[in-house]
Amino acid sequence: MWLIVKALISAAVIVAVAEMSSRMPRLGALLLTQIITIVAPMTSAM
Repeated sequence: MWLIVKALISAAVIVAVAEMSSRMPRLGALLLTQIITIVAPMTSAM
């Protein structure tokens, strides 16, 4: 179950960042780095 939830969240993040990057590349890059900074420590703790 947790694997499916992680996959769905990852897919949603990728689509959102891709859409934002097509309009505003710098903001998309900033958003992606912030998400990675927040999510990476949480996934390694599990």
